[in-house]
Amino acid sequence: MKTIIAGINAKYIHTALAARGLAAYAAQRGIDGVRAMEFTINQHPDAILRALYAERADCYLFSCYIWNWELVCRLVRDLRTLCPRAAIYLGGPQVSFHVGELLRSLPGVDGILRGEGEEPLCRLLRALRSGGDLSAVPSLTFWREGEVCETPMCAPMEMRELPFCYPDLDGLRHQIVYYESSRGCPFHCTYCLSSLERRVRRKPLELVLPELGHFLAAGVRQVKFCDRTFNCDREHCMAIWRYLMERDNGFTNFHFEITAELLGEEELGLLGRARPGLFQFEIGVQSVNPDTLRAIRRGADLSHLREVMSRLRENGNIHLHLDLIAGLPLEDYQSFARSFDSVFAMGPDQLQLGFLKVLPGSRMERDAPRYGIVSRACPPYEVLFTDHLSADELFTLKGVEEMVESYYNSGAFAHTLRFLLEGRGAFDTFHALRRFLEEGGWTGESLSRTTLYDWLYAFGTRRCGAEGPLLGELILLDICLEGKPKKLPACLAGRDQTKWYRPIRTFYEEPHNRGRYLPDYEGEDPAVLRRITHLEVFSFDLLSPGRERAGCALLFDYRKPKARRAVKVPLE
Repeated sequence: MKTIIAGINAKYIHTALAARGLAAYAAQRGIDGVRAMEFTINQHPDAILRALYAERADCYLFSCYIWNWELVCRLVRDLRTLCPRAAIYLGGPQVSFHVGELLRSLPGVDGILRGEGEEPLCRLLRALRSGGDLSAVPSLTFWREGEVCETPMCAPMEMRELPFCYPDLDGLRHQIVYYESSRGCPFHCTYCLSSLERRVRRKPLELVLPELGHFLAAGVRQVKFCDRTFNCDREHCMAIWRYLMERDNGFTNFHFEITAELLGEEELGLLGRARPGLFQFEIGVQSVNPDTLRAIRRGADLSHLREVMSRLRENGNIHLHLDLIAGLPLEDYQSFARSFDSVFAMGPDQLQLGFLKVLPGSRMERDAPRYGIVSRACPPYEVLFTDHLSADELFTLKGVEEMVESYYNSGAFAHTLRFLLEGRGAFDTFHALRRFLEEGGWTGESLSRTTLYDWLYAFGTRRCGAEGPLLGELILLDICLEGKPKKLPACLAGRDQTKWYRPIRTFYEEPHNRGRYLPDYEGEDPAVLRRITHLEVFSFDLLSPGRERAGCALLFDYRKPKARRAVKVPLE
């Protein structure tokens, strides 16, 4: 029996771990004819439908999430028309709750597998192939004689039984490879489905470490761990971090979702020795309001979190991503602004300003009426307003979030923003920037990088009282750090470097300069060096704390990390 498991990703660079894992588990259990197919929500629905129909499969299973649910519903309806005799089943977190209601709303679907799917899928496929009784399949909601029937949930599987589902990594080197070394979470956050399974199951290290070795050997770009609180088991996480550091290939990055308050001296000491770029941490702060944290059942030691963040930032070798959630219980606009400023002051490389999603099946779904939380009825179930945060205020926060994404999280405006934020509150500044754009006629359309620089220059000079020449030089510094300048924004129009052409050429032609400042390019022709690096002369010493008005030549070496990309050089 030919079976297709369809995984529909949010982006092309993602991989469908669930679809791949289910297919690999079925093969491991001796069930042939099962194959995973991957698509993205950005593909035309007709192209996906055509690919699925061309398989003429006996059974189709869709892996369902918030991001692909609407597309899955459309595909299922059309696929049922095209393949009236095929069995069609759904699975995944999007369809694991309120299942009977979902099944009644999709008459073309034969059944839904709830929760963890490996063993239930195998039992289902065996029953379909043999004509067996579906009531013996665990975790299944299905139609029987016009009635919705539901079987008991399957017991959680042992993680050692999970197969490695990336036998061939050749085509995935530039994609994000998802991996799990554990399931479940020890914490009880009311907005998260992972908190429903309080028992944490871990895959044995004797299986995990060799699998991670495959990723390193293949040189994949990034491995993103799906473990909800990766460092909840100190020995488990330390063993993995040590292994990855010892076998670091100098390229692959590993992303972990951690609770920073659990990091102690030994962990911090180990992490301080990691190669810059080897690890990336996502840390969910969500709020600093103690009443809000209690309402969502989230423990937090904010003073220790600040201490840990300070240590990690001091090391400067791990990309730090902090999360905030707007729309949580008991958090009003002013409280959220305080949470924002508090988290921003910790200096993350990225600050993710998210919005509460009232997920079906979560405790938050039950608590929502208590706090006056009203959310969208359809995915992504995002909050619309609460008793403490109005719809207008939430839309204002959406605008702030857009400014944070464009200007802060992009990393392309770091020096300019740092200057503009001196002595100012971060939340108020991003809010004022958003209002400035709207008052200037911006209607929300996507803006080019050069246009964003122009808006920031105008905002800085008109609203922040910034000195135009200095602000322009800081913008140019940010541009040069991103890459060799090509098209400059309008705010830098008229900048004339003609008098420096000959000194710049002379700098590159001098062997002493090449040996001292560009030792990694030994033997390279000076003309080639001018093309692959960049030398710019500034009117201010921008790398000094006081940014004195003094001529300063900066050499940008784009083979180096951005933090070490610019160095002062002498220029006659």
